Amino acid sequence: MLVVFRILLNIIKIMSRNKNTTLHKKMFEKCYKKVLPKTWKGVKMQSKLFKSKMVLFGDTIISLARMLKIHRLTLTEKINGKSEFKQSEIGFLIDHWDLTASEVVQIFFNEDN
Repeated sequence: MLVVFRILLNIIKIMSRNKNTTLHKKMFEKCYKKVLPKTWKGVKMQSKLFKSKMVLFGDTIISLARMLKIHRLTLTEKINGKSEFKQSEIGFLIDHWDLTASEVVQIFFNEDN
């Protein structure tokens, strides 16, 4: 699990440095879709940190749900850990909130709530 974590962290670092990241996004998707569901099962996100980013950037549940093109109740379930964010949704939030690699890991892949 630590190896997968390090791979994802490196891919996110590369993506954040380079704007032309089609190859890296494909690598991230492949790793996320095939490996993470098996290794990160049950890991909940940091909902308080997520909500603080929402406030910092002036987002509301409704506005963020519209940007992610999902229902507001679906977003609420994801924030509360009842369902998981898709890779495309995490990717959007990385760009929208200009998240660093460590922030992505802290928010989405941290067990401590």
